[in-house]
Amino acid sequence: MIRSIGASRALRVVAAALCTGGLACNSDSTSPRPVPNDSVAVSYCAAVAPTWVAFRDGDGAWTRETPSVTGSTTTFRHSFTSNRAAIASLTPVLGGEFLVLRVLYAAPDELSTDGDTTSSDCLTGAFKSLRGTVAGIATTEAAFISIGPLARTGVVPREGLDFTIDGVATGPQDLLAVRTIARLTDPALLGHGPADPARLDEAEDFLFRVRSIVHLERNRNQNTLTHELQEKAGLLLGYAGDQPQQRVERLMGDYFRHARIVSRSLEWARKTAPRPVSSRI
Repeated sequence: MIRSIGASRALRVVAAALCTGGLACNSDSTSPRPVPNDSVAVSYCAAVAPTWVAFRDGDGAWTRETPSVTGSTTTFRHSFTSNRAAIASLTPVLGGEFLVLRVLYAAPDELSTDGDTTSSDCLTGAFKSLRGTVAGIATTEAAFISIGPLARTGVVPREGLDFTIDGVATGPQDLLAVRTIARLTDPALLGHGPADPARLDEAEDFLFRVRSIVHLERNRNQNTLTHELQEKAGLLLGYAGDQPQQRVERLMGDYFRHARIVSRSLEWARKTAPRPVSSRI
């Protein structure tokens, strides 16, 4: 792990270290190289992709490659002539405070294991911004707020108590917010709201079933309910209708009904909830 004084400086230091020992590095690429049929591809979700990647073919020089980007996936490619290979990568973490250097020696066809395309990192589609205020912390303390694996921020009282988290993935965040407000302020709160708690449970069940279908069909954490996926969900959830459009109309009618219940419950909870029971949040 390398402490980042400046990202560009850290990159130069590590690049120079890899190129010492009597081996000269090839010139850095300025654009993605043409892809031969026998090239090796190492793919990462854009949110966790390295900022610098170099390959080594046998005992040859380290060669930096620039990526190609398709949707939410960043891919580095290199062609090998030896059965021995290596990949080195630099990835910023904790908002760029640190840089992680990884070096993997393996057969060329094993280098792809250095990639990261797990569904929790491959977030696509529209994103939201979450705004809020932290209360009940001393001036010498700090608070950290996170929504999912990638959207997070910190609050230091001397710099203000308001926060904004950008890049929040779409999904049942409003439903989570309703339940969190009740848990932190008054567990009985939802029993007095505009919707019976059982209707919130029903909405949660419906939204998660639709979301699961979208994830399975797209094989990733993607939450955009396209018309194609509406037809698929309507069929899988057993909606009546001889034509796909009839099933879609019934599905989306339920979707908006449940979404309104969650939205109204959240607005009511935000206006009605008392000060949190615990001052340590």
